[in-house]
Amino acid sequence: GGRHVLAAFGRSKMLTTSRYLEAPRRLRAFVRAHETSLVVLAALVGTVGGWVVFAKSVAVAALHAVLFSMASVFAPHYGP
Repeated sequence: GGRHVLAAFGRSKMLTTSRYLEAPRRLRAFVRAHETSLVVLAALVGTVGGWVVFAKSVAVAALHAVLFSMASVFAPHYGP
């Protein structure tokens, strides 16, 4: 929820009192109405999170290779 504050020239502006990012009202209603959509939404969030972690891992390996002249974790390793 939030409160409406009268701004300049009589326009109403919404100020949120929540510190959290909230999903749009229609999306929340759809998830509540269809329980299977919660599973689909969880799978989507998990997939996106997995790709973000993978991208961060690749970026860190590349930075280590460039900054510290270290071999990449993703490069093939031969020998003892």
